[in-house]
Amino acid sequence: LCPICLRKLQCAVGFNIRDRYQALVRWIDDESADSAGVSREHRREDHVNLPKPVEAFKEWKEWIIRCLAVVQK
Repeated sequence: LCPICLRKLQCAVGFNIRDRYQALVRWIDDESADSAGVSREHRREDHVNLPKPVEAFKEWKEWIIRCLAVVQK
């Protein structure tokens, strides 16, 4: 989304973009530390043994971190 559309969505839905980006970075980092790819909670709850698709997000992690730096100023 462009910055204007992102701001409109943020106001309409009522979320904090900084918190969302921080959570996304944590989610990517948690997956990197998890060698199995699926947490035990998810195995038990979902009965599906599928890894989170974080590989697609890893290349965007640096961009998200740069966005966080701008948002936090």
